[in-house]
Amino acid sequence: AEAAPDALRTAGVLGTMKKRIGERLVEAGLIDRTQLTVALGDQRRWGGKLGSTLIRRGFVTDMDLVPVLGRHLGVRYARLEGRKIPREILSRLQPGIARKYNVLPIGLRGRTLLVATADPTDLRALDAVQFAANMNIQPVLAIEDEIRAAIDLHYGEGRKGVDPLPKRIPLA
Repeated sequence: AEAAPDALRTAGVLGTMKKRIGERLVEAGLIDRTQLTVALGDQRRWGGKLGSTLIRRGFVTDMDLVPVLGRHLGVRYARLEGRKIPREILSRLQPGIARKYNVLPIGLRGRTLLVATADPTDLRALDAVQFAANMNIQPVLAIEDEIRAAIDLHYGEGRKGVDPLPKRIPLA
């Protein structure tokens, strides 16, 4: 088994969770027990994450789900819409890596890079991002569509981190 990044251990992502996310959503009044039962049935039938199933069914929005999920996992939550990220933070991660894993560097805390992700439990992706950034990372939960939009905004839509060649090469 792979060792989990220390940032995840301290964030509480790998700790045992006393309540399941579905129960937390019921307690928060975001869904009722019938909706939870339907979503759990869909999840058993087709697989996937419960949150995605609830969103696909229209029982919750991602804006409803993410803050509850963040509390559940013990991970901070950040809105990315309208957030300006300095170049020195963005430069810590290549655009191709950001796109591949749908993550975005959003800040530094000491020597740790704060990375927005829609899935802070995806240890393989976080290990790969940590390796690519060559520094410790701490996951910050964010809405998946906001991450994609912020990647397009900050790194350039559709760009893979390679600038096109100039049309004319200047002569000295």
